Amino acid sequence: MVAVVRESVALAGRAERALVARAFVSAVLGPGHPCCEDAVLLVSELFGNGQEHCKSFKNKTLAGGFLDDLRDAARDRRPFSPRTGLPAAETTEGEMITWFEHARSYAEAKWASLAPVSRRSVAEALVTVTIALTAKEEGAPEPGVLRRALFAWAFNPATREQDPPREVTIALGWAARASLPVSALDDPVTVRLALGACAKTLTACQRPRSPAGLGTASRSC
Repeated sequence: MVAVVRESVALAGRAERALVARAFVSAVLGPGHPCCEDAVLLVSELFGNGQEHCKSFKNKTLAGGFLDDLRDAARDRRPFSPRTGLPAAETTEGEMITWFEHARSYAEAKWASLAPVSRRSVAEALVTVTIALTAKEEGAPEPGVLRRALFAWAFNPATREQDPPREVTIALGWAARASLPVSALDDPVTVRLALGACAKTLTACQRPRSPAGLGTASRSC
């Protein structure tokens, strides 16, 4: 079978452009196409996942140079980091990405392609795991304040341009400092800790209220 490119479009690697990508695929295939819905869903997933490893440059020359470096690494069969998606040699020595940073990036990447109810489910899951993956750090906020800060601000891209209340700012600062590095998940004990937190059911009073952009749903993690 020979693949034929009917049309193409170049989009910036930003969450809001996922809507354009879905509309483009839908328009090209047409509403009567038997694979239209599946294709639109696939594009949403590809766009969201691709954002986790998206990198922007000031001009085309710099972008081209970066792409050439990646091609050289692939041709030379150099190992790539499963976390960064970059050639392992380019990973800064001693670089540490925390779970908190990783979770925020994930929420940002997935946001545009999720329905409001799904956004809430993702946010609740990330809150639960993020709290479980924190070290003992002085100045910990009240559990309810921390959960609201993570749910309504850290994992809700709709509030990125708003100024959070002081207690939220303090809570998020603590979460950033206390968060375990992603590399800690190499330890089975840490993984079991996260899974154990997901298995616990939250009571109605523990669940934070849904801010703008997040639907209502009920889940155990």
